[in-house]
Amino acid sequence: MDSIFLSLLGIALKKMAQDVEYMNNSRILWIDDNPHKLLGVRRLFRALGVNITMAISSDHAYEILQTDNDFDLFIRGSFSSD
Repeated sequence: MDSIFLSLLGIALKKMAQDVEYMNNSRILWIDDNPHKLLGVRRLFRALGVNITMAISSDHAYEILQTDNDFDLFIRGSFSSD
């Protein structure tokens, strides 16, 4: 392999390791009315050490936030009606 390619690959892998370390123990509130379709993505995040809390509606998310508002990221999926 080309030494430039290997050097770039090394830089990319180091950056990815830093990103994964940064994500570890972060928390996501994921709002989606069909959480079953997200199972694979949720498993990937969990494998990276990300804690995910699911809400099936905006009202449900609001209820969760009344008792737990320490999230690093909110993700809102597409809704059939909300």
